[in-house]
Amino acid sequence: MKNSIKLKHDDFKSTKNGFLIVAIFVSILFLLANFWLGIISIIITIILFTLEVGIEIHFKNRKYRYYVAILGFVSGKWKGLDNYKAIIVLRKKLSGQLVSPKLVTDFNYKHVVFDVNLCSASHRVKFSLKKYRSIDDAMNLAKLLSEKLELPLEKYSPILSNQTKMRRKRR
Repeated sequence: MKNSIKLKHDDFKSTKNGFLIVAIFVSILFLLANFWLGIISIIITIILFTLEVGIEIHFKNRKYRYYVAILGFVSGKWKGLDNYKAIIVLRKKLSGQLVSPKLVTDFNYKHVVFDVNLCSASHRVKFSLKKYRSIDDAMNLAKLLSEKLELPLEKYSPILSNQTKMRRKRR
């Protein structure tokens, strides 16, 4: 039985892969032009290739950390999960716009993601763990975390303060 889970942040995976292809090409050119500069650029490319960023949750100790792993060496500061009392899955609409450099054309895109979060008892404090494009994948992670951390899987319903209730009433 595993005592921890690593949730990789792979939001920029395609960007990283594209950058690595360019970095390998440039490293080869540097290697042909200047041996030592080429070796240094290859070492930097290997380090970037092994770079991994994410969140690690240790179930037994009830702690989490943001981690950075380079060449297999992991670093990050552990923090407690005591403030988080439930797990929620939020449906979010993400949108963006790509514009060409010469403003010839633009491209708008919208897609839905399902965000798995740990939250406080009032649902006011949220800690985003991972985003998925599939509700099934998000619910599988939420159920796993619910089971391992012994936290309930709840519907998002934040407790409103009196000040918020009065402000909404005035509208």
